[in-house]
Amino acid sequence: MACVGHGAVRVRLDVTDVQAGMLLRAAGARRFAFNWAVARIKANADQWQAEASYGISKADRIKPLSYFTLGKLWTAEPPEVAPWGAEHSTWTFRYALRDAAIAHTAFLAGKRRFPKFKARHRDRARFTVRDGLALEAGRVRIAKYGWLRIAAPRPAQAKLRRLLRRGHATLQHITVARHTDGHWYATANYTCEARIPAEQHTPPAGPVVGVDRGVKTAAVVATANGKVTDELPASRALRGRLRQVKHLQRTVSRARKGSANRRRATSPASAALTRPQQPFARTRCTASPRPSPALTAPWWSRTSRRGT
Repeated sequence: MACVGHGAVRVRLDVTDVQAGMLLRAAGARRFAFNWAVARIKANADQWQAEASYGISKADRIKPLSYFTLGKLWTAEPPEVAPWGAEHSTWTFRYALRDAAIAHTAFLAGKRRFPKFKARHRDRARFTVRDGLALEAGRVRIAKYGWLRIAAPRPAQAKLRRLLRRGHATLQHITVARHTDGHWYATANYTCEARIPAEQHTPPAGPVVGVDRGVKTAAVVATANGKVTDELPASRALRGRLRQVKHLQRTVSRARKGSANRRRATSPASAALTRPQQPFARTRCTASPRPSPALTAPWWSRTSRRGT
């Protein structure tokens, strides 16, 4: 039996100064398309409000702009609107329009605020591409932007390349973003064919327990009737790192937006907030997978002894 699963692999890129400028221009193109879509959505909302003031019924008022409508309007725009559009992939603009449409849909559902315009100094530099993708040892290819060198190998990369070679996985899209540490990262999203034996789909005959993951306590194991059988405390190193990062984040939040103090604290070259984030991220990655073997091994040994 085969089913389709989804996954993602993030790699750090080792780009040159020329490539970094190219990626920044692509992120700017994505931001331009997003702001263009927000302007059209705002004009559409203003027209809806005007029709409401004229006493027009809701059924006869203008309809909200969808992703497909925004795509048609963007295609119909003259080349003078974005004369540099041919330098970038079409998907760079399409994903920006989709993000604006999703934000507006969430606003209409009462889940978010009305989408705002993005500024270069407040928005993370990122873009997404769906065509011309390839992943090889030590490099990744993105349409319109060419091959980008990968900084360091990872076992997840080798596994994904092996699945791609055998035809068991397909790259869906790659998101390139610049993080607070100043490095560029590429997140490859893929779909894979999971071959699961039929015997693994049968329900287990032994007892069933539930695991609840938390922050103060790493995990709590309980039976179906609510009896707690085991608890695993959270990592002290993780709590210590989190306390330090929270203190630095409060310091940044007290600085006025747009001030020199805030720019220095949040810039990639600043050591006030970006450097403590890196060991915190490493501690979180190493401490998070530990509850699984720490909980399953004792429970499995108890149930196996009970069965014998």
